[in-house]
Amino acid sequence: LISTRMRVNARLSTPRMRNLWRATSRFITGVEGVMRSFGGQGQGTRGYVLRRTLLDQARVFLEQRHSDNTQNLIATLDCERWAQCDALPERQHMVDRLSSGRAFLPDRRGPAAPVTAV
Repeated sequence: LISTRMRVNARLSTPRMRNLWRATSRFITGVEGVMRSFGGQGQGTRGYVLRRTLLDQARVFLEQRHSDNTQNLIATLDCERWAQCDALPERQHMVDRLSSGRAFLPDRRGPAAPVTAV
């Protein structure tokens, strides 16, 4: 049942998802206890299937939450007014290296002067 509602549950609020997680975890623990009481050797794997389904549900929930937060951040940044400003050449060089993906590679300009906080 929980796997069929995966996309719907991905839109739950955080407190409701937490309640779903706790209730399902209690159910799984109870089912595993019943399985242990019967002493079935192969029966214990069903608890793993339920746990995997619960973890998949949490993964989809977090992916949806991340996507929503990213879209909200993009919309907020798009609404802000941005103005160009002058930057010191050293700082501009650092920003250029960061934006090009070379920030963690050795700088070919030679030893960099220490940057002091402003």
